[in-house]
Amino acid sequence: MQTAVFGFIQAKCFYTHPEQFPEFAGKKYALISIQEPDIGNGFIFTPNDVCVDVITELFSDVDQEMVERCERTGRTEGLHLNYVLFNCLMARRIIEFVDKHIKTNDVDYILIHCWAGISRSAAVAAALHKFYSGSDMIIFKSKLYSPNMLVYRVMLDNLYGIFGFIESDGHAINMTQYSEYTEEYIPTIPYLETNMREEKR
Repeated sequence: MQTAVFGFIQAKCFYTHPEQFPEFAGKKYALISIQEPDIGNGFIFTPNDVCVDVITELFSDVDQEMVERCERTGRTEGLHLNYVLFNCLMARRIIEFVDKHIKTNDVDYILIHCWAGISRSAAVAAALHKFYSGSDMIIFKSKLYSPNMLVYRVMLDNLYGIFGFIESDGHAINMTQYSEYTEEYIPTIPYLETNMREEKR
């Protein structure tokens, strides 16, 4: 599986003027559009002749460590008031979207964008590469990216849960005993259950 990780401006330019990107000439893609939860990015991607399909998810570039640090110190620098954490429902929608196009083989690659193309989109790409090709080093060894580790961990929790590698009840999975597929310790993420209940309301 091939992926491309873009920032929003680059993704919009590629979407509207694909001829300016000769390295992708003649290739079709499915787009994972990651936008800001409160205001979006001011542009809606829809399928066209080259962009076969689009899924849009709205969540913030924050992780639980940042939230806990802000709560502990009372300092909220870098944390938007109306932040939305990435959760299992979002992960599963993305996974089902990607799996659909892998099964139908109707695209040449998956394009993933967030605002800067550094954190959220890179985390999704890293998890997909880890699951489908066995290595996420194409992302983690690149100086271009700094993946959001909450997004990465939740994606992996659900990739391995959905496809039967780990028994899952639909909530966060204790990954400490499943370290064979990742280079680092991945803890349980208990707050995701609360997020899932809130999103279902």
